[in-house]
Amino acid sequence: MLTAKKDRKNQSYLVQLIGAVDDDANLEEAIGPLPKPPFELHMHCGQVNRINSVGVKGWIKYFQQIQVSQIPLFFWECSPPIVQQMNLVFNFLCGGKVLTVQASFSCDACDHIFLQTLKVTDLYQSGFHVPERKCPKCTQDASFDDLPKMYFKFLMAPSSAR
Repeated sequence: MLTAKKDRKNQSYLVQLIGAVDDDANLEEAIGPLPKPPFELHMHCGQVNRINSVGVKGWIKYFQQIQVSQIPLFFWECSPPIVQQMNLVFNFLCGGKVLTVQASFSCDACDHIFLQTLKVTDLYQSGFHVPERKCPKCTQDASFDDLPKMYFKFLMAPSSAR
């Protein structure tokens, strides 16, 4: 089930998506009516735990309407399932801009796996090098649990409008 928490701050409309974007998901229903322009739409996707092919179709249909309306669109805390779709599906972002992504880290010392949010600007500045993080469970060094070249492929494309 997909739900959304919504908040309006000045010229920004903040939407936090929670749950699965699948056959039962209805973005229009979950997000509800948008405010009258001008405003920016900020989508927080850190709690999207799954997205399937039917969900992808609904996602693109919804956000293409936003794109046509020329509403500035920003994505925050993109969860691993969202990142996977950004890497696989052309125009998944429908002209939106990704500002932060979640990345999976694993700790060899205690086998703990956890997510950390990374800023896209920091990734560009570091050449997509992801430094180790401290494990929240045992405080030992933990490593990024994927290949940067593959995980951040959508950011490395000539046009990151994927």
